[in-house]
Amino acid sequence: MRLLYATETGTAAELSQLVAEHFAKYISHLKVLELCDYDQTQLPLEDIVLFIISTTGDGEVYSDMRNFWRFLLLKNLPAHSLSQVQYAVFGLGDSSYLRFNAAARKLDKRLQHLGARPLLPIKLGDEQERNGLEGALQDWLVQLTDKLQLEEVRMNPSTDGVFYYYRVKESLQSVKSTSIDKWNAGECCSSQQFFWEAKVISNQLLVEEDCEHEVRQISLNIENSSITYKPGDVVYIYPKNSVAEVGKLIKMMGYNPKQVLEVERLNDIAPVLNLSCPCTLESLVASQFDLYALPRRTFFRKLAKFAKDSEERDRLLYFSTSEGADDFRHCRPCIEDLIQFLPPLRPRPFSIASSPTYHSGTLQVCVSIVKYQDCFGFWRQGVCSSFLKRSKCGDVIPVFVKRGSLKFPQVTDKKPCIMIGPGTGVAPFRSYLWECFAHHRYIVTQDSCRILFFGFAHCIF
Repeated sequence: MRLLYATETGTAAELSQLVAEHFAKYISHLKVLELCDYDQTQLPLEDIVLFIISTTGDGEVYSDMRNFWRFLLLKNLPAHSLSQVQYAVFGLGDSSYLRFNAAARKLDKRLQHLGARPLLPIKLGDEQERNGLEGALQDWLVQLTDKLQLEEVRMNPSTDGVFYYYRVKESLQSVKSTSIDKWNAGECCSSQQFFWEAKVISNQLLVEEDCEHEVRQISLNIENSSITYKPGDVVYIYPKNSVAEVGKLIKMMGYNPKQVLEVERLNDIAPVLNLSCPCTLESLVASQFDLYALPRRTFFRKLAKFAKDSEERDRLLYFSTSEGADDFRHCRPCIEDLIQFLPPLRPRPFSIASSPTYHSGTLQVCVSIVKYQDCFGFWRQGVCSSFLKRSKCGDVIPVFVKRGSLKFPQVTDKKPCIMIGPGTGVAPFRSYLWECFAHHRYIVTQDSCRILFFGFAHCIF
């Protein structure tokens, strides 16, 4: 059985982990891959394929899924080329959007046109539902298990209810630097993308200091790199947690921040670590796990296994069935158990605000610093925006670029172009206007003009 997923922000990858954990109780041969890493020519040879599919933009498939989608649309594919394949599709969507779960719907329809046989009707997860995507996924998994007539025979590789992605052991080796600011760039979650260590050139405040919404422009040096981009493209930035947040967690759990560890990845579904091992515990937590992420229900259910206080255990189990948050100071799993269910720290996408021609060798982003008070009265902040706010000239930030879905007219095109970009949404339009200016084509005439509608409170740029 094969599980294929398409993700942009990491949600589909996280849900794929839950699927892998579920089926580990029944089978030992579930193969999990991101669609961009899958050889689509092998699809007709598969027996059972499960799909976890997200939708982006105006019902489009994600960029990492496009090669797979083009393969399915080939005109020379026989009408019954997938007649040996059984499949099931779970879509990730939000019903507040017009084209709700469009990518999953299109995939389901095309698979049937090619002769594939659905195990179940397509399941459309909805962020707007009370139980969210995870609740819909659990219902889908129960139906799949019944349909496949699976019997629970194992928990692989553990018998205590914890699915292990990594093996952690203490190392006797020393590390050259125990600073959590040290970054060792490696392969990211997709084997088709590699980070470039870009140095910060400047970190400029774009609004008045007393403005309620703080916005900054971060300029990065990409000279001598293989990075190329054009207006409308997206840069992915890999953040790190703050020193204060890392120290707070480690102190609360009673760990030694300078403890040197060896971490081994046990299966394909485990996110690739972008850190050289051996490493210190504080380096591992700072660069690999998202301490700002909203916990899923499965997080509370797993954490309950380590609660020594019965009252806390009951509350954790309660939160595993509904939304909630609390401080559970008596729940202290060991380091190896803890990192199995901390959410991975994934790269965040930003529209590029600079021109590849006018700002040659430089890449700029406009970032709104996220800070808010949750329903429990705690102040929260965005992990990546706060990371970029802390960045200083000379700091190294791992980045990679993907093609964006926003397409602009050629700079030589004489047709008028009207752009609307309030707030930091102006970034791709700024990139395009600078590109037009760099090619000396930005001449406002009755026949050819570029008009941008932009608004932001207390703007100084």
